[in-house]
Amino acid sequence: MEDQTVAIDGLTVLVEPDNPVVDIIFVHGFTGHPKDTWTHSGKSSKRKSTGIDEHGDVASSSPSKRQRLLSSVRSKVSTPGPIASGKSSSANGSGQSEVYWPRDLLPRTVPDARVLTYGYDTNVKHLAIGRVSHNTVYSHGWNFLCAVEESRRKEPLRPLLLVAHSLGGLIVKEALRKSHDCESVNPHLHNVIRSIVGVLF
Repeated sequence: MEDQTVAIDGLTVLVEPDNPVVDIIFVHGFTGHPKDTWTHSGKSSKRKSTGIDEHGDVASSSPSKRQRLLSSVRSKVSTPGPIASGKSSSANGSGQSEVYWPRDLLPRTVPDARVLTYGYDTNVKHLAIGRVSHNTVYSHGWNFLCAVEESRRKEPLRPLLLVAHSLGGLIVKEALRKSHDCESVNPHLHNVIRSIVGVLF
């Protein structure tokens, strides 16, 4: 798969197999980005000098759950095979070190998954216009719910797995709450919560 542009706002389909059996959607956190949040650039971690890791979390001397999970995933995907993008140096020897793992690694583990990422405006201040974002968790949740429902109209009950970071978890929670409340009024929106097989925060 060639490198694609990831939309800053809304859903971007990263991987779409012929017959997907599950949708996996990634939702970034506060001041995050739908690509950058989930990308390893290969640069040295900020942990050494600041005590803050590349995800904005306080660094710890003991391995975190995230580090143990990544180590486990690395061991499972270390077998030779195609990579969806030519960006991974460990996979293709090209010398480039950027790995956008939802697109580059996840298809090797879950080949029948349609993988998407969701972006939304969380910037406190925009450089060009100086405005503060006026969106709330409630409005972001509603926008996310509507975007997910629209992207799944052909297969509204396909299993759905959501992966959220930081503020993205609150947005996912709000979207699922709204979906639950739509059972009698907007059943097409209620299909989102009916399809959930898991949520990872």
